[in-house]
Amino acid sequence: MVISNDEILPERKLPAADVVLEDGILRSRRHDDIYFSVDDGLAEARHVFLQGTNFLSRLEPHAIHHVLETGFGTGLNFLATWDAFRRGAPEGARLRYAAIEGYPLDTNIMSSIHDAFPELRDLCDQLTILMPPRWRGPHHLFFEQGRVELILLYGQVNAIIGRHDIVADTIFLDGFSPSKNADMWGEEMLTTLGASLAPGGRLATFTAAGHVRRSLGLAGLHVARVQGYGRKRDMTIAHREGAAPTQLTKRRFAVIGGGIAGVSVARSLQRLGALPTIHELPGGLGQGASGNRAGNQLPRLALDDGPAHRFARSAFAFARRETYASGSELGANGLHLATSDQMDERFKALAAQHWPSNYLQLLAPAEASDLLGFAHDRMALLHSWAGSVDVKDWLLARSSGVEVTNDKPNKAQEHVFAVGAGLPAMLQIGEYLPLQLAAGQISLMRHRPQSRAFNMALSYGGYFTPSVDSLHVFGATFEHDRCLDDLQPRTDGHHHNLDLMPQGLRQFLGDPDPVQLAGRVSFRASTRDRMPAMGTLSPGRHVITGLGSRGLTYGPYLAYLLATRILSLPSFAELDVLEAVDWERFQKRDRKKGLIG
Repeated sequence: MVISNDEILPERKLPAADVVLEDGILRSRRHDDIYFSVDDGLAEARHVFLQGTNFLSRLEPHAIHHVLETGFGTGLNFLATWDAFRRGAPEGARLRYAAIEGYPLDTNIMSSIHDAFPELRDLCDQLTILMPPRWRGPHHLFFEQGRVELILLYGQVNAIIGRHDIVADTIFLDGFSPSKNADMWGEEMLTTLGASLAPGGRLATFTAAGHVRRSLGLAGLHVARVQGYGRKRDMTIAHREGAAPTQLTKRRFAVIGGGIAGVSVARSLQRLGALPTIHELPGGLGQGASGNRAGNQLPRLALDDGPAHRFARSAFAFARRETYASGSELGANGLHLATSDQMDERFKALAAQHWPSNYLQLLAPAEASDLLGFAHDRMALLHSWAGSVDVKDWLLARSSGVEVTNDKPNKAQEHVFAVGAGLPAMLQIGEYLPLQLAAGQISLMRHRPQSRAFNMALSYGGYFTPSVDSLHVFGATFEHDRCLDDLQPRTDGHHHNLDLMPQGLRQFLGDPDPVQLAGRVSFRASTRDRMPAMGTLSPGRHVITGLGSRGLTYGPYLAYLLATRILSLPSFAELDVLEAVDWERFQKRDRKKGLIG
C-alpha cells in the first residue's frame, strides 16, 4: 500500500507524510528510512526511551512529569510511555507529553501499524479518535480524566525548538536517522534542545553518532554510549546534573467568577493537580456576558500569520476540543458569509493561501446557498471544525468536579480574577491594563418550522446560532456609551441585529418583527489591541480578561496558558504568542515609547 503526496504544498498547509507500508513495515519515502525497528518496535521503544531514561523510577507522587519527543511518527513511543505510566505511576502523578511532528500520519495508517501491538489497542483507539487536524501549532489532547496530556507540536523541529515555551524532565530524541534527516540533527538544534532539559532530567536516543553526542555535551549534558536495541549495537543516553525542581502540589485557588473564563481556569488548574474553587454570585454559573444561551466558535481570519493569528488558531482548536468533550455541541460546521465586494475579495485572498480544507474552504454563492438552504449571493468560507455551543451545558460540563460556592473567598488563598467587565471596579489597575467596556445586546427568536433543523454557526458581521430550547440567538450590538446598570433590551437594538443579517437569512427566517423579539444585554471587556490578557498581578493575585466577544473561542486556551504560568509549568506555546497575551504588554510598550518611567 502506498500513501503519496507528491505535490509541493504551500506553507499554510502542513505536509502529509509520504510513506510506503509493506509487510507491516512503514517507510518514509521522503527520508528513505523506517519508522521503527523491523524486529519489534514496541520493545525498541521500551528499551531505548523508557529504560534509557529510567522513566518509571523517576515519577513522583502528586507531581507532573514532562516528556519531550522529537518525531511523533506513529505515536508508538507515546503509547508505550502512556502504557507504562498507566501501569506503574505513583498516586497522583501526572504526565504531560509533548511531541514535535512535521509530517503527521493519516490516522488509518497509525491504526493499521498498531495492529502489531494488541496490548496497546485500547490506547491506540483513544489516540486515533482524538488526533487533531493538520494545522501548524500546538494541539492539546487529554486522557485519563486529564492525568495524561499529549501536546502535539505540528511543524518542523527547527522552527519549534527555541521558539516555544519548552522545559522537559525527559527527552526522547527520535526521528529518522541523522544521515537521512540532517536538519533535525544539526549542532545548533541539538544544543538548543539539550538546553531545554531540566536539572535532573534525562535524555535517550537510538543513535550513537559522534556529532550528536558532542552537540549534547555542548548543551551541558553528561553523555554516555550504552548498549542499543536489536541490530543497533550502541545508543546514547544523557543527563543534566542537579535536582529536579520541587513542585508545589495541591495548591488551592479561589477563582472569582463563574463565567466561561473562570470555569476554564478552574478546569485547567484541576487538570494540573491544583484545587480550585469557583466563587460566583447567587444565581449560578454563567452570569454577565457568559449568560447568553448559545454562542459560536469560529476561527479568527487574518491574511498574516503573526502572533495574534497564531494564538487565535490555537485557541480555536483548543476550544472546539473542549466543546466536543463537554457534549455541548449544537451543530456541525460554521460559515463566514461575505456581505460586500470587499469581503468577497478578502475571502478569495484567504483561500489563496491554501489552508487545510477542514480549517477554511472557499464556497461560491451557489455552493453556499445549497449548504445553507437559502439564497446567498456572495462568497462564503466553510469551516468544518467550527460550530455552535449550548453555553449552559458547556459551563456545567466543564465545571464538573470543581467546587462552586457563593461564599467570599479566603483572603489567604491565591486568587484568580475572571470577572469580565466587572474587573475595573474590582481592581484598580486601569493605568496598567487599559480595558474598554462595551454593551452587547443579543436577540432571541423562536425557531420557525424551516429553521428548526438548521445546524450551522453563521458569522457575517453579526452572528446566528442553531436553536437551543427552541430559540435562535443572534446579534449583537456594540455600544460604548451605555451605562453599566442599563441592561434592558431595546427595540432599536433588535433592529440593528436584524440589519446585520444577509438578506437571504432574514427572508429564510420570515423577516422577523423586532418588536416581537426577546433579548439580553451584557457588558464585555476588551483591550486596546483587541487581544485578551492574562498573567500575575502580584504574588497570589492573577487575572484573565479582555476576551471581548470571543470568550467561547479564546477563553479555554487563554485559561490554560494562565494555569501553566501560575503553576510555573511549561505551556509549549510560542514565545511571541505568550508575549502577545501577557497583561504587562501595555506597560512594556509604553515604557519603550517613553510614555512611562
